Amino acid sequence: MDLFQWFERISGNHQRPQEDGSPAVRRRFRFYGRVQGVGFRYEARLIAGELSLTGWVRNESDGTVTAEAQGPEACVMEFVRVLESTPRFRITEIQSEERPVSGEETGFRILY
Repeated sequence: MDLFQWFERISGNHQRPQEDGSPAVRRRFRFYGRVQGVGFRYEARLIAGELSLTGWVRNESDGTVTAEAQGPEACVMEFVRVLESTPRFRITEIQSEERPVSGEETGFRILY
């Protein structure tokens, strides 16, 4: 990805889903493939911020990345779609599970 493509990406080349007043959902995702050492967590935090999602993302010792994202379902699914479409990542599998909604978070953070 060259600098121009990167700038297009961070300036909003994806469409923010319309918030329809639907209740928040929370999903935990486990991403497999080339997802560590390629800026995955930082990109996840950027995308989540653009979509007004709360949650977190962290590297796992087995080379995967786990993320929990909370917000309108359409925004949570857009979060995953944009991550999947990022060329420098090679996501080979995504596992997903529903989690209880948390009312305590105010943003999306990277866990270490």
